[in-house]
Amino acid sequence: MSIVRKRLSAVVDQRNHATILRFVRLYPPLGLEEEGLQTYIGYLEKVVLMRSRLKFDQLVELMEQSYSSSSVDNQGQSFTTHALNYLHEADFPFRAVLLNLAR
Repeated sequence: MSIVRKRLSAVVDQRNHATILRFVRLYPPLGLEEEGLQTYIGYLEKVVLMRSRLKFDQLVELMEQSYSSSSVDNQGQSFTTHALNYLHEADFPFRAVLLNLAR
């Protein structure tokens, strides 16, 4: 079993989705369904976090380009302050994830 764990850990680090699925499917016949499921969920959480971070960074970059990062409004607030205020007030899925990424 140790070899399966090591190989699964290695392919998770490589983000090789097809191979990850292949190894996770080995866990139930070995009586380790819960461990395999938890490992797969951990991998999916990393994927969602990385993709969210990438999309958030792209969004901030695009918004900064259009807003001009050196521009300041009449209250002395920068674009970043406005964006963070919006995220705090917004009601949409993954708000907490995006707020954590912005810190």
